[in-house]
Amino acid sequence: MLRSWERARQVIFLTKEQIEERMNLCKACDNFTEKQFCKICKCYMPLKIKVRRMECPIGKWKKHVNKD
Repeated sequence: MLRSWERARQVIFLTKEQIEERMNLCKACDNFTEKQFCKICKCYMPLKIKVRRMECPIGKWKKHVNKD
């Protein structure tokens, strides 16, 4: 059985692979700055890309919703 903090982490954050996939999409985008911010939403992307419920403002990646 997972500890409650482990379960919370899985509910809130993505896997390393999913985070890497999002970051690669961001890095290829013209709206991604040298300091790793998005010109559209003004978010610091190394933080935003980790959270399941976040999504790209121009649709490059969608939020992940837990099914359980």
